[in-house]
Amino acid sequence: MTRVRGLKDYSTLEESAQWLSTQACGPISIEQLWQDGASGQLTFSVGIPDWQTPGEGELRWFDNESGSRIRNVISDGYVALGLLGVKRLQSGHMASLNNARMLGAGTNLTPDTRQEVSAEHVRIHSGELIRYSEVCKHELGTKKSKDAALDLQADMKPPTNYRHLIQEEAYQHWIRLRAMGCNPSVHSICGDMAKWCIDKNIRGGKGQNPRAGTIRNTILGGSSGWEPPDHSIEQAKKYVAELARTAQTKVAQKQN
Repeated sequence: MTRVRGLKDYSTLEESAQWLSTQACGPISIEQLWQDGASGQLTFSVGIPDWQTPGEGELRWFDNESGSRIRNVISDGYVALGLLGVKRLQSGHMASLNNARMLGAGTNLTPDTRQEVSAEHVRIHSGELIRYSEVCKHELGTKKSKDAALDLQADMKPPTNYRHLIQEEAYQHWIRLRAMGCNPSVHSICGDMAKWCIDKNIRGGKGQNPRAGTIRNTILGGSSGWEPPDHSIEQAKKYVAELARTAQTKVAQKQN
């Protein structure tokens, strides 16, 4: 297999997480690698204890069909760990290599059950890491597409009370104008309300900011049922002043 720059034949979980973070896979934690290893989405390998050279060391292999011991098995010193072994290591226990299998051994082999490994022996083969990175990229791309679609739906979906929001702001705006000595009308404030909808990103039934004409004809006027406040100028001034005092009190409370 072609060697990938910056990737060893067998990497620790920490090294694997660091390499994956450079492959546009999004943030991958060691905990996630353990979870995917325990669920079978990622294959873990472990180094054979006391392995020296192919065919030497304490590991002994058995042929599952004949039950006979196999000698001189060609190995690079690592075996792929089964799900049971991964789960035992994940929970802090030792794992027996009887749950392991040879990578590319070409036959169905099981190692001697006397061999045990710990979590520090876990490695991930470079070929498996490359495969896993492609899966992660695909899943990340799919998630981004779904998130973008949901964001678009959220942007396009009008608030169910957008008419009430506009009517409430129109009510407050009317009082502010009265406090300044103005004599507002539905027709005169619709332009201000249309600008307010743009500033606050208030959208109507078609996902667009309501225009002045729409506000005048269907939200504040016509058969909308909206009634403007009947404050006198003095009443409006007192109302605005009270709102200002309330706002100042809230700011002071937050600062304290």
